Amino acid sequence: MRRLFVIIAILFAAECVTAQNPRAVLKSIEEGDVIKSTERFEKIGDKSREKMPEMCLLAEAALLAMPEQSGENKMRGYEILATNIDKIRASQEAVKVFKGLDNDLETVISNIEKESKSYVASVDNEHTYLHYLEFARKGNHPDIVEIEKRLEHRRYQDAMASNSIDRCTQFLSTYPESEYRNEVLAHRTDLYYDEAMTTAEEGKLEHFIASYPDYKKIQNVELRLMEVRYRRIFSGSDLDQMKWFVELYPKHYKMDEIKQQMADIEFPTVQYTCEALEQFIAYYPEVTQIVEAKRRLCVAKVAEEGSVKHFVEYVKTNGYDRDYSTMVRNIYAHLNRFIITPDISNVTLLHFANDEGLAGYMDLEGNVVIEPKYSAERVTFGSGHYNNFMFSEFTTTRSVALVKLNGKWGAINSSGEEVIPHKYGMIALIDRMIYAIADLSKEVYDDDGGDAVGYYCDIYSLDGQQLKKNELTYMALEYQAEEREWENNLGEVMGNYLTPKYCIYYNDNGTIHLMDRDNNTRQIGWESSEGVTDNVAVAEITVNGKSGRYYINLDSNEPIKECPYERVYPMSCGLAMVYDGQKYGFINEQLELEIACKFDNNLLNTRFNCGLMVVADGVINTRGEYVSLGEGTVTGVYERGGMSYNLPGLFIIQKDRLYSVVDASGALLVELEDEYEPTIEGNYAIDSKQQRHMFKRGAEHSEQAAAAEEQTMSEAEVEGEDNNKHKI
Repeated sequence: MRRLFVIIAILFAAECVTAQNPRAVLKSIEEGDVIKSTERFEKIGDKSREKMPEMCLLAEAALLAMPEQSGENKMRGYEILATNIDKIRASQEAVKVFKGLDNDLETVISNIEKESKSYVASVDNEHTYLHYLEFARKGNHPDIVEIEKRLEHRRYQDAMASNSIDRCTQFLSTYPESEYRNEVLAHRTDLYYDEAMTTAEEGKLEHFIASYPDYKKIQNVELRLMEVRYRRIFSGSDLDQMKWFVELYPKHYKMDEIKQQMADIEFPTVQYTCEALEQFIAYYPEVTQIVEAKRRLCVAKVAEEGSVKHFVEYVKTNGYDRDYSTMVRNIYAHLNRFIITPDISNVTLLHFANDEGLAGYMDLEGNVVIEPKYSAERVTFGSGHYNNFMFSEFTTTRSVALVKLNGKWGAINSSGEEVIPHKYGMIALIDRMIYAIADLSKEVYDDDGGDAVGYYCDIYSLDGQQLKKNELTYMALEYQAEEREWENNLGEVMGNYLTPKYCIYYNDNGTIHLMDRDNNTRQIGWESSEGVTDNVAVAEITVNGKSGRYYINLDSNEPIKECPYERVYPMSCGLAMVYDGQKYGFINEQLELEIACKFDNNLLNTRFNCGLMVVADGVINTRGEYVSLGEGTVTGVYERGGMSYNLPGLFIIQKDRLYSVVDASGALLVELEDEYEPTIEGNYAIDSKQQRHMFKRGAEHSEQAAAAEEQTMSEAEVEGEDNNKHKI
């Protein structure tokens, strides 16, 4: 029995030597021996764990937090401590465990907190901070504020190092009072800027500009938004959006292209009103349509206001196109003045007739200078000027007009004063002298007893000074238009007409010269009567040893190219009639055939009359299309420069015994029944019984004429339309 007790005592002593407790572990930790501390911890007995579990947890936490331990262990040690710290501090075994040790409970706890915190700080990782703080708050870590600041700093650095707007936003949301707030805000703004400079979303760009108006590079974003809007808007055809863009960005570097694109869309829909056209011109001052817009505005000014000023401006710029007739009629409707000046290019006063058929003169602004009291008749005698009607006009080289008052001819100056008494049966202007015939019955005939060739004339200077009295004068009298004479800028007849700018001049030894209106001459080796434009004529010359017909540049006297036509006529409305030996066609200003040679022409007319020309089987426009001027056959044309009638834009239509006078716009001016073609005097048609039929005007126009006027407001407007094409 005694032996049994001895054995039991030995075993108990051995067990006591092997089993450990938290105190032993903590002592080893104080000594800094990780291995020994670990062995002792592993040998803590079940009784100790059962009796003092909190101290065992403390020992484990302290062991894991030793300096030699890994960071993960230190974290796990603090997690054990923080999770159980209240129990540890409340343990009744703490006094026994720490009795005789150098450290007390709070010192051990502090070491665990310190070591774990040092590791977290060294890792400096957001995830680690977050994980640590999860337990630090449970364990009421004394440095929790510092740890949170470290987390804030880490997040700040991560936000600043990232290209993530969300990360910056998250930081700012988490730390609204952070000392790093302004830096993160600035960084986030930079990121928004980078995003804005790569996006095509207008909303994002607009939001950036609204949110950061003072950003250092805000101008770049504004420029990008402008370009994004430009690409979107101007890839479409929404004119309202385009105008909004122009209003918003008036200094866009492509503004010329922008305005042109807008004008291309808007111009076809612009109404023919002064208001609409003025708005268009003001808004699009430099687009390609501006010339046409100004042309239309002149027409509209005449239509709405009867503006003589705009009428003159229009004709001097555009010549006698189809709008000419419409404008004359509108002035007539507004002012009761029918313009009877045949060519306004060189006049200083406009000749007009009123409803009584009496003629007067107004200036180029529309102010009446000479009251209408004279007959609207024209002189029929004169020299070889292209248009003896012009002898009744005031021009830049003549301040005298030949007029008929109370049945007698005389002359007045531009103030309306009589310079030659009204007592003559006929009057003519030849070589800058006025020949007044008192008695037309006293004719002198040629030797064969044929046509009269001379009359007894009183001869006056242009200022009214009588030079000779009852002087027998031999002169060709009526309609001498075949050899058109040419005047220089002083009104002196210098040579044979070639173009409005040049004449053919023969000096004393018979050599041929070209002369301009300032009397500058140069000798040429050819002769021609075929003037095409101001600066181009056709002549027979030799080029590189080859003789032929060539277009010649009159300014340089150099050949342009060979002319393939037998005859070329003066250009009008941008076209010149040509004859290929069989048919007539038309070339353009580039001297290229534009309308094929397919027409017969009776040669009453060689130029377009207000956009129209009478050919053998009808009337054509400048596109070579047949147009109708009303039922019946066109038998006469009142054409500028013609041999018999000289008012532009008037046509006489015949059907059986019915005659009608229409203008180039298709408006019916008068109709009458007579077996003879009427004559035109001012704004009246005179039949064979000498009855006068006044032209209609204004609201008196027929519906057909009004429709025709609307349709033919402009050649440009009807381009490509077929509704007025048909054979007469």
